[in-house]
Amino acid sequence: MAGKGKDGEKPVLILKKKGGHGDHGHHGGAWKVAYADFVTAMMAFFLLLWLLNVTTEDQKLGIANYFMPDSVSRSNSGGGGVLGGMTISPGEMERKAAGIVMSIPVAPDANETEAPPDTEGEGKPPEYSDSTEQADRSTGAINALRDKERDGDKEKDKDKDKDKDKDKDKDKDKDFDKDKDKDKDKDFDKDGPGKIGEQRLKEQLARQEEESFRKAEADLKQAIEDIPELKQLAENLLVDRTPEGLRIQIVDQGRYSMFPLGSSAPMEHTRKLLAAVTRIVQRLPNQIAVTGHTDAIQFQNNNRNYGNWELSTDRANSSRRMLLETGLPRERINRVVGKAEHDPLFPENPNDPRNRRISIVLLRENPPVKPN
Repeated sequence: MAGKGKDGEKPVLILKKKGGHGDHGHHGGAWKVAYADFVTAMMAFFLLLWLLNVTTEDQKLGIANYFMPDSVSRSNSGGGGVLGGMTISPGEMERKAAGIVMSIPVAPDANETEAPPDTEGEGKPPEYSDSTEQADRSTGAINALRDKERDGDKEKDKDKDKDKDKDKDKDKDKDFDKDKDKDKDKDFDKDGPGKIGEQRLKEQLARQEEESFRKAEADLKQAIEDIPELKQLAENLLVDRTPEGLRIQIVDQGRYSMFPLGSSAPMEHTRKLLAAVTRIVQRLPNQIAVTGHTDAIQFQNNNRNYGNWELSTDRANSSRRMLLETGLPRERINRVVGKAEHDPLFPENPNDPRNRRISIVLLRENPPVKPN
């Protein structure tokens, strides 16, 4: 509004501004500072959470010791920071980031009494704190475990060396035994077999032959048991081992006779029994002797020239023919003999029917060696 001036003076102009958007003005950047502090605090908080997650108990203890309010670090590390120049990777913080800690003396209160001197820690430097002692004990325990591991490795190495020595000793023993065997062979080959070598060879062959006789005896008895027609004749078959060899005897016993009275023609069951015997004895290479026996009752017929001698011989020869018919090679027969009544099975009763028998002997090729 323009007002009128006095005495022709120019009017004074007064400008009046109405309130608008720009009347509040600019309040400054104080809010930005507060926001930056907040963001920094959050970053520090998340960094702390990360450190708590990736550090071990010993690492946390080292960091806590570093920030103890009543101690200062005397670490010689060039890092000079919280971790003392070390990383927080596994194994590094086990070296104890606390380093050496020096206690700062504090003046005691007037009301407090003077504490007695610590005599338990004589010889220990006064600058070591309890936390450092705990760190040292942990380090000592770790070092002790490492020493035990090294000692265990040394013991394992010693055991391996002992095993190697044992193997070497075994090899030496084997070589020594081989040398001894070679020496024995040399002694055996000098100008023909030596006495010691020949003796051992005979003993070994005799043992092998005895074992083959034992097996043949068991097989023959089992064969008789397995054939129903011959099972009832088991008592008519006697098997034993004598100095001459393996003896198989077919005897008259009970209600079964091997030959008709006064005849050399075999019974049908006698043929079957001899066939079973042939299957067993032809497995062995031994020569065979066949012998016929009678009892002491004199054979009576119109021919005075035919008696027990002739009958026993004919029965032995008839048995030989049956062995050949059932598969025994002809060259295996060594001898065929008739002894009449002069070799009874029961000498106390020469008339016993069991004295009438056929004896088949597998002759020994290697008789037992008598000890010197």
